[in-house]
Amino acid sequence: MRKNLLVLSLLLVSGLVSAQRGTYISDTLRGSYTPEEIIEVYESLGLTDDLIGVLPPTHPVELYKLVYETVDAFGDPVNASGLVGIPLDYDCPLAVVSYSHGTTRNTDQSEMEGGEWFISLPLASDGFISMLPDYLGYGESKCTAFHGYNMNKPLARDIADMHRAIRGFAAAKGLELSGENFLTGYSEGGYAAMAATKEIQDNLWDEIQVTASAPLSGAYVVYPITRDFIISPESLNSGNLSYIIYSYNNIYNLLGDLSEAIVAPYDTLIPYIWNECNPQSAAGLPDTAFTMVNLDYMNDVLTDEFHILNVILRENNIYDWTPRMPIRMYHCSEDEQVPWQNAVAAAEKMRANGSTCIEEFSLGPLSHNGCAPLALLNTKSWFESLRVPCGVTPEVPNCLLTQIDTVEVIVTDTIVVNDTIVVNDTIYINTGVEDLAANGFEIELLGNPVGDKLRFNVLNQTGEAEVSVRVFALNGQLLFEEQMMIGAEAMVQNDVSRLGAGMYLLQCQLANGVSKTVRFVK
Repeated sequence: MRKNLLVLSLLLVSGLVSAQRGTYISDTLRGSYTPEEIIEVYESLGLTDDLIGVLPPTHPVELYKLVYETVDAFGDPVNASGLVGIPLDYDCPLAVVSYSHGTTRNTDQSEMEGGEWFISLPLASDGFISMLPDYLGYGESKCTAFHGYNMNKPLARDIADMHRAIRGFAAAKGLELSGENFLTGYSEGGYAAMAATKEIQDNLWDEIQVTASAPLSGAYVVYPITRDFIISPESLNSGNLSYIIYSYNNIYNLLGDLSEAIVAPYDTLIPYIWNECNPQSAAGLPDTAFTMVNLDYMNDVLTDEFHILNVILRENNIYDWTPRMPIRMYHCSEDEQVPWQNAVAAAEKMRANGSTCIEEFSLGPLSHNGCAPLALLNTKSWFESLRVPCGVTPEVPNCLLTQIDTVEVIVTDTIVVNDTIVVNDTIYINTGVEDLAANGFEIELLGNPVGDKLRFNVLNQTGEAEVSVRVFALNGQLLFEEQMMIGAEAMVQNDVSRLGAGMYLLQCQLANGVSKTVRFVK
């Protein structure tokens, strides 16, 4: 098994030498829309008058299916596709915005299927070239390539290669590009946008410069944050968990048979739901994701940090790097599908690594689907504010510190679930040396699991300080919040008798924004 992992990891990391990655192959006109017809599309999709009011179309739009060459997860050449929107009657050089869609089973953006293809309309009508990749396993590569669900390299290379193919498409249409490239995406697309931004910076910067990137509500910390969330007893993400198992097994060959990790009847149902040729309805999946997993397999994963699955998940983390372009992450505190902590952890790590243009914003207590419109509207406004005026040459972004010193603050917690599963996680938080005094406090739980009283010490805090104490459910829902003044080496006690049995997050945040989070079980 470990030999298989090594071979497949090398395939995923390496590029293909002979394939002409990013080559524009063909395009097909899919539709033309006047501003009035764009509004009709918005209305047909159920957009509210308020949303339509902030998306007034300016230019007519043409939409094309673009076919281009990329490589699959194993480095073999494959044709991929996506939807491209261009503005008509627009006289300035065009900036490119790519939008990566969320989790889906059987919709292709290039065929204008599903609920996200229309995002190309407001972007193109405002004078951008919009590009919406189908992803491998969809569109042109349906039945010819596995989809790398929430997987770094397959998603990153596919999207980056579509950015490259846009140049050939633009040349064929007589369009002038401004050299500005913006990336965004939501949910799986948020992860994909982050991965593609990193891929372009690491391997294609001489060809493409990313002006700014806005990954939205993505699972950037696959291990441990996302792993722990989707296998927790409270998680309702059976679709996400089943897709991860299906996709990772296809590409990494980590299981001889799905029944090693998934109980019947879901072990045989999952391939029917997620296969890349004829996916079926997910109606047969349970409400609670936890119930699909073989408990012995889960126990092995949770007690062995070097378990093959944990190694693979860590390989697909995309938060520990140093962006040279502005990055803005939006998220919502009641997201029941992707933990908001992904964005916070990614932002902290990137700043600690020396990137100076990293922002993350909470848009309030909204659900995953409820968060999307607000996140996209904010992103569009941000991109518009960064786009250079007509005729101005854009500058290459550089958000890197010349030098940064870091230390590692280690927070360790131990969790016992049902007296059988023990988790020992160590979370590393890099921080600049100059912030050490403010960031050096720790949370020490006095008993875990807890009873009706949650007791903990706040250690290494210098002097008296105002602290916000919050308790969250694993889906990000705020359950309890209290402001208090604490002194050095203070012991804090809170009544949690009203909480049901389960796993929770305790966060302490200083007035300067520095925070620590640990998990506890009741």
